[in-house]
Amino acid sequence: MTWRGTTTVRDRIFAALPYLLPLMDGLPFGRFLFQQFPVLQIITLPVIPLMFLYRYIPFAGFIVFLGLYMLVVRNENIPHFI
Repeated sequence: MTWRGTTTVRDRIFAALPYLLPLMDGLPFGRFLFQQFPVLQIITLPVIPLMFLYRYIPFAGFIVFLGLYMLVVRNENIPHFI
C-alpha cells in the first residue's frame, strides 16, 4: 500500500477492528465446538468483555455499523488503508 501512503501499527489495529463484528455474531455457533474442545475457549478470552457489551446493548451491531460509516467511511482525513 505504499502508493497510497504508509501504514503504522495503529492504522493496522484500527483496520482490523471491524472484523470483530462478524466474530461476535459467529461465536455463539461455536458453543458445541467449545464443549468438545475446552482448550479453544482460551482463544475467546480477550473477546468476552466486548461480547457482553455487544449482546446486552440493543441494536449494538447496527449502532457500530452506523458509527463506522459516519466516522470512518465518510471521513477524508482517515488513511485509505483503514
